[in-house]
Amino acid sequence: MKKIVMVCMALLLIVGVGYFVGKTIKGSYSSTSVNSKVADDRKDKSEETRVVDPEPQENGKEVNLYYVNEKYIETGDESLEKMVVIKKKIKYSSESLAEMVVRALLKKPEVEGVTTAVPKTVKLIDVKVDGDMAYVNFASDGLYGGSEQEDMIIKQIVNTLTKLDGIMRVQFLKDGKKEETLMGHENAMTPYCKELSLNELQLGELKLRMKRVEFLKKFSEPKSQRLEQNGKEEYLEYEDFKVVLINGEVSRISTTSDKLTGPRGIKVGASVEQIINAYGEPSSKRDGIFDYPIGPVYELLHIKLENDKVKEISINLAD
Repeated sequence: MKKIVMVCMALLLIVGVGYFVGKTIKGSYSSTSVNSKVADDRKDKSEETRVVDPEPQENGKEVNLYYVNEKYIETGDESLEKMVVIKKKIKYSSESLAEMVVRALLKKPEVEGVTTAVPKTVKLIDVKVDGDMAYVNFASDGLYGGSEQEDMIIKQIVNTLTKLDGIMRVQFLKDGKKEETLMGHENAMTPYCKELSLNELQLGELKLRMKRVEFLKKFSEPKSQRLEQNGKEEYLEYEDFKVVLINGEVSRISTTSDKLTGPRGIKVGASVEQIINAYGEPSSKRDGIFDYPIGPVYELLHIKLENDKVKEISINLAD
């Protein structure tokens, strides 16, 4: 009987120890799992909410930068080109390409024989582009110089910016405002426009330098016709336009009709404001005529006004 009691007690002891050990292991496993799950959840949450600041994307584009010919500055020789074009890759990120281009023009290039007209005292605030207009904003402090220097600075900036895609006009500002002049000489109240190119010189389908054969294929017989200079000059008059051919080539075109569209959409009847917005300020104003010289041999666009409206548009080759 005593042995039976002893055996029963031993069995109870084994069962009790087994239960306790199992409970402990289970609790330990459960605690580890919970802690692991909490850690994983925290990691996932951390990954979800973590914001990584990306490095700014830096872009680059090759552009034409206009600088001043040092030899012209030294000699004043009018037969020399005043401007020299330098190709350079401009990098930009948060600033616009237009702004970085102007900032590049403030520095003397690492090329012999060229320089910048912009003095070191000039401070650029920013350059903003809105539509086809670039606003170049300088600090008024330090913005001074002679009339020729001012002209060169304007040419450098306008020629460079208007070669960028989409920019046709440049408005200069001082401390964020329009002023009468940039540096005391050149008008700065109106925008400077992209220079007219030779391939823009046409009225409707009429183009300078068209050969006589090509011209007569496109247009019918004129209302009137006369020859001068021993037949070298031929004057043709049509319903809506007049043409002069010199040595068998279209040399002058003119119209007083609003049926023909001139460069950049200007027609007879357009206002002075429309002309300025299209071409900028003329190189000369005389007897109600705005003159715009174009190209190295100075083809001319003439706008004749009457009551501040376009009365006649004519395009001439240089004499």
